[in-house]
Amino acid sequence: KEVPSRPSPLHTWSGTAWQAPSAEAVSTSQAADIRDRRDFLLASKVDRIVSNSLRWADMGEAKQNEWIEYRKALLNVTNQSTFPKSVVWPYTPE
Repeated sequence: KEVPSRPSPLHTWSGTAWQAPSAEAVSTSQAADIRDRRDFLLASKVDRIVSNSLRWADMGEAKQNEWIEYRKALLNVTNQSTFPKSVVWPYTPE
């Protein structure tokens, strides 16, 4: 007997049918996805600027403060009241 396609990566096979994931499993998966995106943004946007002492020193204080606030906002994404169902991503400084 052929098994039907898995509806989502979170569905589990019971032996006879795919079982929908629990609300907790969905929430855990959403939280992990958001943390992964946040970590990617920290590594790809913030760290490459903040860790470069020459680049950092060439910025004015106002621009440095923008990057500091952006970093803080990224770290606090998981503290938003709607996390993990939805989050508001902070604006990336130019």
